[in-house]
Amino acid sequence: MQARSPQGGIGRRPYATAARRINRKKESKLEHLLLILALLLPLGTAAAFDHEHEAWTALLMKHIVVIDGGKASAVRYEGFARERAQLKSYLDSLSAVTRLEFDGWTKPQQLAFLINAYNAFTVGKILTRWPNLESIRDFGSFIGNPWKDSFFTLLGKPMTLDGIEHDMIREQIRAGKVPVAFLEHDWALNQAAAK
Repeated sequence: MQARSPQGGIGRRPYATAARRINRKKESKLEHLLLILALLLPLGTAAAFDHEHEAWTALLMKHIVVIDGGKASAVRYEGFARERAQLKSYLDSLSAVTRLEFDGWTKPQQLAFLINAYNAFTVGKILTRWPNLESIRDFGSFIGNPWKDSFFTLLGKPMTLDGIEHDMIREQIRAGKVPVAFLEHDWALNQAAAK
């Protein structure tokens, strides 16, 4: 049996039809909201990365010393060793960056990220054997080679120091002819830094 419409005729239930229209509008608004959130999500994660590299800069300010009248610098690994938790936190923030997020950054942001990642992961690698290491070369040139070992993740995949330097940084330099500075990671300079 069909219900009578408010106009007196036989037809659909007016309240059920109105409720369906309201539900469709709510579903439509919800779908639009979810679409907008999905589009904004990559922007939110990109903004979350600290492009000032404040944590790394703070560690460098404490544990890098200028030598040779300002012509060189040296790493104080004993200081980094005392602050392994802060270094690990920074390394984790680097590893959390996705390729999609990285590709959305400016070229200078990408280059700063890669240079800082290279240096920070190198310090992290050295600390795995410090203080029983005279030079980074003591890891070995074939087995245990610190430049060719995939000992960290970057941009969502296993990475090597050579991969950062040769495949990523040099490619950016070739494209933009940007000067680059790497920390000198050698025990001999660490000894000079301690003096």
